[in-house]
Amino acid sequence: CLWEKYCTRMKYIKYESGYIVDSMAWSPDGGLLSMGSSQCSSVIIWEASTNRKTTLPFAMSGTSQLKWSPNGSYLYSASKSGHTFCVWETETWSVEYWSDFKGVIHAASWAPDSKTLAVVACDIDIKEDSPGITLYCLAFSNAPPKIQGVITPVTVDLGQQAAQYSSCGTAKRSIKGVRDVCWDTSGKRIAICYRGAPAVAVYAVKYSPFLQFSYHGSVWGPPATLPYQVKFKPKYGRGALLMVPFCHFDEPRTSLVFVPMYFT
Repeated sequence: CLWEKYCTRMKYIKYESGYIVDSMAWSPDGGLLSMGSSQCSSVIIWEASTNRKTTLPFAMSGTSQLKWSPNGSYLYSASKSGHTFCVWETETWSVEYWSDFKGVIHAASWAPDSKTLAVVACDIDIKEDSPGITLYCLAFSNAPPKIQGVITPVTVDLGQQAAQYSSCGTAKRSIKGVRDVCWDTSGKRIAICYRGAPAVAVYAVKYSPFLQFSYHGSVWGPPATLPYQVKFKPKYGRGALLMVPFCHFDEPRTSLVFVPMYFT
């Protein structure tokens, strides 16, 4: 269901054949809502102003994640299996598919200029001492409605940092891949939230002479907590503001950690 402004009226949106909606994402301008289900191979696009629904045939077994590009020209959609994902362009809803990555796709994030998509792939059998977790970058240099995304040579080994998190403290931790990834709106920082790690890794991003990522530091929460998600505040002055919710082990509550980052 959706509440209109000031919660004066509520409307219901039904997915196809009563399937459970597992993923949703608003377009940047708030005009379109994308919906996907792990039980259905279609993606639904709902237009807020007209209540019109458009069904996009996904050609894959269910949807696990949906993310719009910041300019609203592209929509990323990951399959339930994690072996395939696609990118729609939002003018004619043409689509391109990718399945050329080693392992399973766990998370993705668009660069603020919408020209790069960062995708994190993890080995199917993750080893505690050397987790196979890699960040790949796809370039979208053509103007919409063309897609023609290209896999760039830029890769980042995220498994090294995951291995350090798994061995910190007295107890051995099992890192199960990546839960979330977020690129800040300045384009200079990207945050990685691992599954099972006690901290969030932050990487600095440089664009000259080519796209580069370097480990910048970690964000830790209160004792006996795990991070669940990573989000950056849009347009935060001369830097970036990262928000991380940490879930407590022994009680049903969440602590929010805010980390300001100032660029020189």
